[in-house]
Amino acid sequence: MILPGAVVVCALLLLVQEGPSPVSLLPQPADQPSGGAERPQDGSDDSREARLRVSVSLEPEALEALERITEEWENRHPYWQAELVPADAEADRGTDVDGQRADIALLSSRDVLRWASAGKLLPADGLVPQDSGSGSVSEASPIVQELRWRGYAWGTPAYADPPVLIWSREALQAAGWSKPPETWAELERLRAQAPERAAAAIPAADGIQALSWLARWHGGGATLDPALLEASVLPRTAPLQAADLAAAGSADAAVELARRGGSYAAVVPLSYYRSHGLHVEFIADASLAAAAAPSALGGYGYVISSDTEFPAAAGSWIAAAAGRSAQERLREEAGLLPADPSLYAGAGAAAETPLSVWKQALFPQGSAGAGPESGRLLPFGPLWSAYGTSAGAMSPQQLANAWRQSLEAS
Repeated sequence: MILPGAVVVCALLLLVQEGPSPVSLLPQPADQPSGGAERPQDGSDDSREARLRVSVSLEPEALEALERITEEWENRHPYWQAELVPADAEADRGTDVDGQRADIALLSSRDVLRWASAGKLLPADGLVPQDSGSGSVSEASPIVQELRWRGYAWGTPAYADPPVLIWSREALQAAGWSKPPETWAELERLRAQAPERAAAAIPAADGIQALSWLARWHGGGATLDPALLEASVLPRTAPLQAADLAAAGSADAAVELARRGGSYAAVVPLSYYRSHGLHVEFIADASLAAAAAPSALGGYGYVISSDTEFPAAAGSWIAAAAGRSAQERLREEAGLLPADPSLYAGAGAAAETPLSVWKQALFPQGSAGAGPESGRLLPFGPLWSAYGTSAGAMSPQQLANAWRQSLEAS
């Protein structure tokens, strides 16, 4: 399968298709204790003995914790075994380990994209349970809701094609700037040179771009502040004249508005920026992609090799290793935090990047759980679309009031 050329961050590879329920395809635990379990004779994958090779690059403490999780998984599945094989994190590798193909690999996002595009990774339809091994669908439902993107469930938020802020090179050069502003004070100085220009044009079809702008300049909590939403679309007081954000009908319209001098920048999906070759006219501000809920930078994730002999066992092991209880243990025993966009990242990286919504569901009491809840953000998409397409019929105050009511009702 050829993966679309958008930058993808990944943790669990799951192709979502019509067909049997994913859970129905999973291996079921034996009814009898491990000492007297009888092998099922239905010919399915879970009736076969399986020995998995799992390629991982982890610190010793994390590797030991994962070994214990693996042993518990093996106790639940008497005919399945998994060998953890340490791998060099810096090596430019795929799913091969010591010349042998690993059934499961913990790969960097870069390598996952490369190997998935080459068809080396298994479209594991139904192999990873929707509850990520937590044992409770209701417990993990906020996670499941956010795992969907272009037919795949990667273990990242729904918007895995992150917004990116792109600055008009022509507008910056005309103002005497060699690079985009990095701070709010710099942005204010730039805008004062052309008060009639908005800071950025935002497509009206999707509220995520507008929320990402607020998070970029005002912090992640700004997305839950209706007053900041209102302030961003109201004309500014002198010396500025235009509002911070100009709602455009589409990504095309947002880019065109920036080209015509109506704004210094536009916020568009990263895939749009790349597919249209906009790097010649615009400078991408990576900080917005990093500030958005779905970061496309860095990260590691588990994947299943396309030629594994044991797909059911591989899916079951990933579910056990990436389930809620396992992640909590890895945090407590090895200091691993589910930093964006990876299930496995050092504490330093986790401190720099806020937890995404679905990881907050895994760690509701975590120190980095100050971001918005997914359900409370869902109404903003249609609200922003209605505002952008109303041609002035909806005022900024009405937008803020509607957003406030949606938050209160959620």
